[in-house]
Amino acid sequence: MSNLAQVLENLNERHGPAGIILLQILGWTTFFVIHYSLVSYGVDPAQLARKNQLNGNVIWVADKAGVVIVSYIINRLLAPFRFALAKALLPFVAPQINSIARPMLRKLGFSKGDKEEERKRK
Repeated sequence: MSNLAQVLENLNERHGPAGIILLQILGWTTFFVIHYSLVSYGVDPAQLARKNQLNGNVIWVADKAGVVIVSYIINRLLAPFRFALAKALLPFVAPQINSIARPMLRKLGFSKGDKEEERKRK
């Protein structure tokens, strides 16, 4: 099992669905903030690729999805910081998130984890 999978499994065991939900919220928020910042400052990856005389395929990709790709790469580089932030925040926000998420997950048919938790408590 990879290190990331172990981290996610430990978060789920320790904090329930709140761990995954918080990581998703932080991940999407940072991605959109990065993307908005790059667009606001006028960063043009295609122009940078042309200026550095990169391959034609690189220029084509940079023309089509350059800002999104750069946003994704920066977001992936920030992942360790998001994991650390989530780990610090979870003891405080997990009960509130779980109180909202668990009833919704039960309605969607994801109640297996709740039954296992009840067995562990008894």
